Amino acid sequence: LVVYLVLRIVFYLMRKLPIKWTSLILGSGVALSLLFDFSGAPLLLIGFMLILGLLGASLFVLKGGYPKDKGESRRNIIMLVLGLAGGVAAVLWLADRGGTDDLLKINLPETKGLAPLQAEDPSLPGPLDVIKLTYGSGLDRRDHFGKNAAFRTPKVDGSKMLKERSGFREKLRPRYWGFDRDSLPLNGTIWMPDGPGPYPLVLIVHGNHSMRDYSDPGYEYLGEHLATRGYIMVSIDENFLNGDWTGGSRGENDARGWLLLKHLEQWRGWQGDMNHQMYGKADITNISLIGHSRGGEAVSIAACFNKLPYYPDDARLKFDFNFNIKSIIAIAQVDGQYRPSDQSTPIHDVSYLALHGSHDADVADFAGDRQYGRATFTPGSNHFKSAIYIYRSNHGQFNTGWGDSDWGGFRKLFLNREALLSGDDQRKIGLVYMTAFLETTLKSNRKYLPLFQDYRSILPWLPETYYINRYAGSSDQYLVDFEEDLNLLTGTDTAITLSAEHLGTWREEDLGFRDGDALRQNKAVYLGWDQKDTTGLDSAQLVNLGRYNIHFERDSVLNDTCELIFSIAMIDEEPLKKEEEGEGEEGKEGEEDEEGEEEEPIDFTLRFEDGQGVQVDLAMSEIQPLLPPFTARYSRYKPLEKRMGNSSEPILQSVSITLEELKKKNNLFDVYSLQQLSLIFDKSEKGVLIFDEFGFR
Repeated sequence: LVVYLVLRIVFYLMRKLPIKWTSLILGSGVALSLLFDFSGAPLLLIGFMLILGLLGASLFVLKGGYPKDKGESRRNIIMLVLGLAGGVAAVLWLADRGGTDDLLKINLPETKGLAPLQAEDPSLPGPLDVIKLTYGSGLDRRDHFGKNAAFRTPKVDGSKMLKERSGFREKLRPRYWGFDRDSLPLNGTIWMPDGPGPYPLVLIVHGNHSMRDYSDPGYEYLGEHLATRGYIMVSIDENFLNGDWTGGSRGENDARGWLLLKHLEQWRGWQGDMNHQMYGKADITNISLIGHSRGGEAVSIAACFNKLPYYPDDARLKFDFNFNIKSIIAIAQVDGQYRPSDQSTPIHDVSYLALHGSHDADVADFAGDRQYGRATFTPGSNHFKSAIYIYRSNHGQFNTGWGDSDWGGFRKLFLNREALLSGDDQRKIGLVYMTAFLETTLKSNRKYLPLFQDYRSILPWLPETYYINRYAGSSDQYLVDFEEDLNLLTGTDTAITLSAEHLGTWREEDLGFRDGDALRQNKAVYLGWDQKDTTGLDSAQLVNLGRYNIHFERDSVLNDTCELIFSIAMIDEEPLKKEEEGEGEEGKEGEEDEEGEEEEPIDFTLRFEDGQGVQVDLAMSEIQPLLPPFTARYSRYKPLEKRMGNSSEPILQSVSITLEELKKKNNLFDVYSLQQLSLIFDKSEKGVLIFDEFGFR
């Protein structure tokens, strides 16, 4: 009935308008739908359709001369004025870059002094001059990979990984590129020091973007920088795997990773050829891979394939790579687009760094955190992994060509770009972390290692924003990581027992992602409390407060070389009331803070108790502020914002406590007989936090 009535009204109005008006209004709608992506924004489509239709129809009618019918003339003028007013309003709205009113403002407490890192800012350029060269097939449509390439490279057959394309549009792709999936080129741009070498070799690969808007030049800033500091960096061209109006590749990330290894084969050949210009330049035993977006998953795939004898999906394709890939860097990576044997890609004994932004509107979930969890090391192998989560960073600005528009086409005009860091600031962060990571993993410069453990040690080097970082090394041992079973009372180590008192929320579950559907592949415990203000209470009055206990059933395994470690996050969730208060319903989502109000980090007490009952209390704020969730508003149009999922997602912060800190608090405390750690929720009236990865380093 409702649809019938709406159609009656629409057709009635259409009969009242001249046929030229209705034709142009409907024609505008069809044209807009074909040219631009209005998915999720039907009201915007209708609005722009009416504006363009009214403008076009009015001008079309007026062009034929002033009508003799005054009524028709009046209608023309009214429609023209409405169209012009709507057009001006639309242009002004589309030109608006958004706002910063929703950005976090955090009232950070004063914490213990953290000694600044005693090292040079790695984002500063080095002393070496730079040479730029290209290599390619010699037949590419771009001259620098074609006739002007310094070195010719063979084509490779990727047909076992890339599905054959069907349809008229897909068949146009080989016409554009001049080759198909069975003859893929090995194209790369080299930045290298002007010196004898050998230098560590770094390959970087882009992700998915319009194939005609070439992505590989967007890392020149990084190539130039690394070359001045004694690295050879190669930006790999894989634009021919990207999408466009002719359609995009699907399930091609295995090919992206495999192509990186085929490039390394080429470099291995050059290093063994005394007659080649590149002979002796690259240290082929000292390699790192960097990937952005789909390229971020590709470098993990390459590290996995590198150690396999066959392609997991088709053993007719034999692998014989075995390069000494020491580390990989994933920038805003995707995860799970390729699943060998229907499982997530593992990496072992390869150091790993993930960079991701809270305002990434393309890969909104922190997918690199999932790959972080799957990076494993042989104990004592000197490998490590780190994940850096950057407030106000987006997807594209790590590539100068992609810029601040994470959405393509017309939808990019709806983005809240005013909230983002500048491109220069975002790339500065990338230079600091990526260069320090390469210095640590390829040049064994361990003085940069502390910055991956605690971002606060290098705040003078970093643009002003908020950061969260995870870190784990090959010497870390977890006593509790919640992956072992469904029992809330057991730890990973059988000598650990867990208990809780006076909590409204106590559960173990996967961290999840912003969209609420996918799993993070990382279980943790969720702890929530809601109780009266505890300010000024003495220790005797704290017995009824919410607390979580980790108890050792045998002597502690700690010694004077150990640090205690754990990971923790504050989340936007309302805790349940304590059971004894008669409340049992689920809490609602956290209330939004009023505009301009500063967020207060949750605080609580960590109580350590030794075998003799001696206790040491440390406030969480003394160790490290527990930052609130990094909420993000991506779009200026609310219906599009809803498609992004929750406004934030759980991001764990790694924390370490030296035994010396406990000893300083109470010299009677026996750090080697630690019997219990209790989290006592005595400083914030209510909250919910996530606790994980308790152990020692």
